[in-house]
Amino acid sequence: MNQKHAHKSDGQALIQVALAMMFLLLIVSVAVDVGHLYAERRRMQNAADAGALAGARELCLLKGQQAAENAAQTYATTKNGADDADVSFPADGKGWWVKVVANESADLFLGGVVGFPSADVNAEATAACGAVSRACGFMPVGWPEGQWAKMYHSGCGPDHWFIMIEGPVSCGPLPGDVNCDLDGDGIDEMAVLGTAYNVQGYLNLPVPDPNLYPSPCDNCTGGAKYLTCLVGNGYAGVIPLPSCVHTKTGVTTSVMMEIGNRVGDSLGFPLFDRLCGQPGDPPVISCGGSGDVAHLSSVACATIVKYHQQYVFHLNNGTTGKSKAVEAYVSCDQSCFESCGATGGGEPRPGDAWAVSLLP
Repeated sequence: MNQKHAHKSDGQALIQVALAMMFLLLIVSVAVDVGHLYAERRRMQNAADAGALAGARELCLLKGQQAAENAAQTYATTKNGADDADVSFPADGKGWWVKVVANESADLFLGGVVGFPSADVNAEATAACGAVSRACGFMPVGWPEGQWAKMYHSGCGPDHWFIMIEGPVSCGPLPGDVNCDLDGDGIDEMAVLGTAYNVQGYLNLPVPDPNLYPSPCDNCTGGAKYLTCLVGNGYAGVIPLPSCVHTKTGVTTSVMMEIGNRVGDSLGFPLFDRLCGQPGDPPVISCGGSGDVAHLSSVACATIVKYHQQYVFHLNNGTTGKSKAVEAYVSCDQSCFESCGATGGGEPRPGDAWAVSLLP
């Protein structure tokens, strides 16, 4: 009798173990399927991100929406494994945004047993081409934003040139000021580097982390050698906008000459709208400096045309002066597209440095 009970207990135990194993197998299978779907969801997110960025880059390069759609499709599918991708251009007013939805049919392990062999997985991303909100590759030379605006309003392109000279003079109506309206049309065609707010215009930018942004310009002294190196190579680091940066006072001939060596290049020049020191201003970033601290607000784009060893300028009191100068024009296109920069999605304008970014 006891032996019969023992056999019966053994059979019940075997049934319980079998049921437990089936239950565990079910849990493991579900976990595998869920984990697999999460992994595929991340892969589709990467595909959507890559597609949106590729499409926005084509918009920044002024290649049009068809080229943007083709690039977005290629990067989402061929290069990143999506089965297909839906590309659209959200109505932001100017069509500088690209939205990509990457799709795939993911195989399931347990699902196949119960009649659901696959599941649809998708992810979406939106990227924009816009004016930079995080800048890189620019010159260590700041211009007053108001003065740039005066030149910008006269138009852009090679027919809308201007002259950039060093101080210590400034544009204005006073007898000792320079008449910067060179053709009498009421708009300044001359830019004197940084004379607003007593800022000379040269920016003592900090040396970036060499592990992140290797640069030949590592002599963080704020002197002419460091600034000349930055002009020749472009700033290797990335700074957010707005930023507060120390400036360097005085005329630095070698820097202007180095800008003159960049004839034919389109260069980004930070614009400052005021001095720092107000509540809520960002921390000062720089190599230090003897000048004021400029509040950098955006980055302008100018194409260098000619270098003048001795440019004659006219003061309102009837006298003249001489200075090294650079002739340039406001760029109308994507000449200052920053592949290392970022944007908040604001519409790019001619004369802006442009970048692409994913949007939240």
